[in-house]
Amino acid sequence: MDFQESLRNTNIQPVLPFGLVVLAGVPLLQPAWYCTQLTGKTGEAFFHKYPDAAYFEIAKSYYDRPEVGSWDWPEHYFSQRVGITNEAGLKLRRLGLAAREDFYAANSNRMIVTVYYNTREDILKKAREGGQTTVVLYAAGWGYTKLWRQIQGDFRDWRVLEKESTLDVYNLLDAATNRTVVIRAVSLNGGKRVRASTGAEFRFPQGQIIEWRVENVGLKPGRNSLTLSDAGPLNSALLLEDVRVE
Repeated sequence: MDFQESLRNTNIQPVLPFGLVVLAGVPLLQPAWYCTQLTGKTGEAFFHKYPDAAYFEIAKSYYDRPEVGSWDWPEHYFSQRVGITNEAGLKLRRLGLAAREDFYAANSNRMIVTVYYNTREDILKKAREGGQTTVVLYAAGWGYTKLWRQIQGDFRDWRVLEKESTLDVYNLLDAATNRTVVIRAVSLNGGKRVRASTGAEFRFPQGQIIEWRVENVGLKPGRNSLTLSDAGPLNSALLLEDVRVE
């Protein structure tokens, strides 16, 4: 099945009703495959792409396997962390009444969960220290999907344009500037016309990953909002692979 045919057979899953979008890197299969993906910086690349995503270390998969071991990168990358303890689960484990076999794991798998995250202030601080002049974050109105079930081995992340979706573009300079926002996306089930809050419009043809250059976007110092609106047709969907500022 080629890429365009795969897109025509894709069903987009909606964002959960309370606003949480569940993101993923790659599925965990066999230890050797997992180790290859992880040492290939898949996890790190995911969080560099979505710096405001949180990492829930729930299933410490294969931590007891010498070829995999623990993943300590989150300890260095994230500035914030909080632990969540399943006190009832621990008591049941001590009584030998745990509901799942992995509740008895030596690493407290699924019993003591660490949540790692960066605040927006942390993200902007890291960006400035790294010499960046802009940061783009997905704000309100974006869905999320993957196509790995339709396209074998393709684990790219796609953000889904809703009726109206917003990008927060941070200008880290002390002065206002005009920049170009480049949106790399593909349209499903027919062409898709998109309108930016700057007044620019663009039509994405079906099944082709192409870039839309939204030029002369005025950026004052700090946060700026760029809203993208679905200008039709409604039976097609737009998937964003990447967005950057030039």
